[in-house]
This record gives sequence, structure tokens and C-alpha cells, in this order.
Amino acid sequence: GPDKVQFLKRLGADHVIDTNSESIIESARRFLKGRRLKGIDVLYDPVGGKPLKESLKLLNWGAKILVIGFASGEVPVIPANIALVK
Repeated sequence: GPDKVQFLKRLGADHVIDTNSESIIESARRFLKGRRLKGIDVLYDPVGGKPLKESLKLLNWGAKILVIGFASGEVPVIPANIALVK
């Protein structure tokens, strides 16, 4: 929610996505475009599930995926084709 977004920004986060009100992919792509970046090099994921699957679309070639936990309750499955092309 907005309180957590403001808290994280006060802590110095460059970009925070409130998944209750915006798409992970669209928000991240806008942020990356504003910085003239094509994708991300490291994906930190404490949630798993659908947010991880969506975020895989943002990876650069050779990116690292750091899986921390499964707060969504769903253990992530990363399709082999994503690993091959990313």
C-alpha cells in the first residue's frame, strides 16, 4: 500500500512498485526506460508465485535470480526456455 511505498522511498529505494495498484512489468519497464536501461541484472524475490513469473520478463542476458522465500505460498518454477534465452 501507499504507506509502505513511502516508507521504502524514505529508506532510499530508487523505485517501489505497489502491486495492489499497478502492474509489476509496466511499472518496472517505465522505470528502466527512464534510466535508459533494457532490463535488470539481479532479481531479488522473497515472494515467488505469479510476481516471480512476471518479473522474469525483465531479465537481461546473464541476469541472476536470487530466490529468498515463498511468501506467496507457491514455490516458483522457472521454465527452461526462460533460462535458455536469459
